Amino acid sequence: MDPHKCLIDAQEPIRRAVIFVCRKHGLHGADAEDFTQTVNAKLLEDECAILRQFRGDSNLSTYLNIVVHRIFIDQCVHEHGKWRPSADAKRVGPIAAELERRVQWEGESIDDAVRQTAAAHPDVPRTDIEQMAESVQQKQRRRTTVPLDETIELILTAREHADVLVMTRFRKDVRERTRTALARHLKTLPPQDRLILQMQFESGMHISDIARRLGVEQKPLYRRREQLFRDLRSALEEEGISADDIRDLLEHPDDE
Repeated sequence: MDPHKCLIDAQEPIRRAVIFVCRKHGLHGADAEDFTQTVNAKLLEDECAILRQFRGDSNLSTYLNIVVHRIFIDQCVHEHGKWRPSADAKRVGPIAAELERRVQWEGESIDDAVRQTAAAHPDVPRTDIEQMAESVQQKQRRRTTVPLDETIELILTAREHADVLVMTRFRKDVRERTRTALARHLKTLPPQDRLILQMQFESGMHISDIARRLGVEQKPLYRRREQLFRDLRSALEEEGISADDIRDLLEHPDDE
């Protein structure tokens, strides 16, 4: 295998992995650019040694997702040290420590932290999690980069669990938010516009077939459909759901 050719061929999954980590941990602008350069530099080290270590135990995208996460962990540990929960959080328990990490280090809002933690611990009443979050909220602060705790680092080290516990959980959250945003947007549309989108996406019909089914001219329907697409994209972006998020969901239909 020519490692440099492999690096070139892997640019798209590398790009998606970097975008995922940056979005997940709040890296924007110069921070995101610096991290991208760090990833590229690491992948080029020792004649692309990281890529040469890939043996096909998983698909390349999964392997690169783990690699990029490891690079992020190493960078954060180098710059900030590892996350240590406060004495108060340790006294309350691991869920309180998780909430504290999400809010104080990962920069999540209290609502997002409660939602994500409740999803990860379905056996714990949400009211208990909300009560624990109240003490965290009083100390809330944000960071531009996010050192992950030792538990997350161990999870990412276990290749066989990383895709399930990290990527799938993230996709599940995006999928749920996308469903909610879609349902909310579709309710605002006239019935015929909803039918156009349904025939396009659910039935996979061509525009000519849609025009015949609706009894309308085909040429104006192209413009109408494009406007529906633009409005739909804007509605999703307003909810923080990007085209890359949707593309990733479509590429992994079997995560659930």
